[in-house]
Amino acid sequence: MIKRIYGLGSTALGVALLSACGSTTPVAVDMSNLSTGDTNQVASGGYIWTYTDHNTTPDSSKIIATDATTFDYHATITPLTSQSVSLVPEQDTDPNHGKVIHVSGQVPGKIPWTYVSSQAPFSVDSYWPTINKNGLNYTDAMVPAYPAAGVGFGFTPGNAVFDATGGGKYVGIAFDLKINVDQPEIWVSFPMAKTDLPDPNNDDLFTKSCDYYTSTNTPLSGGSSCFTSYRKGIFSATDPSAYATPNAYNTLAASNTWKRYCVLYSEVGVPDWANDETQTKMTAIPFDPTNSIKVQWDMYQPADATPQVSVKFDVSLDNIKLITAEQAKDATNNCNQSALGQPYKSVKTSDS
Repeated sequence: MIKRIYGLGSTALGVALLSACGSTTPVAVDMSNLSTGDTNQVASGGYIWTYTDHNTTPDSSKIIATDATTFDYHATITPLTSQSVSLVPEQDTDPNHGKVIHVSGQVPGKIPWTYVSSQAPFSVDSYWPTINKNGLNYTDAMVPAYPAAGVGFGFTPGNAVFDATGGGKYVGIAFDLKINVDQPEIWVSFPMAKTDLPDPNNDDLFTKSCDYYTSTNTPLSGGSSCFTSYRKGIFSATDPSAYATPNAYNTLAASNTWKRYCVLYSEVGVPDWANDETQTKMTAIPFDPTNSIKVQWDMYQPADATPQVSVKFDVSLDNIKLITAEQAKDATNNCNQSALGQPYKSVKTSDS
């Protein structure tokens, strides 16, 4: 569950048209070629950032078996961006890729459900209730404090609503990805204005239109559309998850191997952790890429365990593009042809 997005302090592009050198004729920016990994900016004007949860720094002396209520369930990521610290692309060892987006870290096991469902104080994110600014008041928020980490980008500097179809032109996103350590899963998620919670501290420009957990709308009996982003999973061939069905389109390549991946908008579904009440809410909020604000690569979150364990991740990204239906038919983009032209989903899917 994504709690905070770290924006960047650099100046945004802010326009969709540029002037050609020595000419007054505007030249359209190619929105389909979002990032080549050379900078932290995407063609639509936003920036690539990293995030973690709001939990405190882990205490390695504690394990969930004996310290479940005081264990620090904090994921880590390097680099960690902020309003003043920008993500800097790194030179890849493969000369064909040059500079790329590279992140690493680890995610500990989830807080046990018994504490989340009862809203034990340590299981509630302490950040959101502090928000009472610019007309946004979340003092009643009781968002679960699940550990989380990942990398992504906002289409615009202030995460304003963005049409990721380009007026019906684009059907999904393709990207090069390399895992540098063995890891079980990565999720590609698409936060929409209707599934994300605007953070006035990050100057978000979209309007609040999702529901979060409160003392009366609890995880045990209620539902939350906030942070319930539509997503598709990419899995290790040996991933034990029951919903991981290995195929050419969603299976991670071996570590230290670049591979092209494709996520069509018609493939994403409601996260598998959604309870019945959340699923009911999401049925009324079907996936709508014209209502997009971000794209995220969310790292695998292990289940709660005894003793507590953390899963390491190390991921490189390059050549991120929005693709048309014709480009999706190109074998080099590795798209699931059977999903082309299918309607968008508002339900959980076998690989979501």
